[in-house]
Amino acid sequence: MHYYFNITTHVSLWVVDAPEDGWGRSLLDPRHPERGEKFTNIYTEKTFYSEASFQQYINSLQKKPMYVQRP
Repeated sequence: MHYYFNITTHVSLWVVDAPEDGWGRSLLDPRHPERGEKFTNIYTEKTFYSEASFQQYINSLQKKPMYVQRP
């Protein structure tokens, strides 16, 4: 497993397998890991504060056609 590291803010995100590039996860509060994780895309700056919301977004991507076939 690898992670993204922001040299400016010293924040790291563990890489998450997703159909879009750039997704990672980190703790909401490093001092209180029981509060859960957030999922952030380093390219689009989208953030989800629960795994359920992230999974719903990923599932919606997989249902959309990747291309449109023209007649």
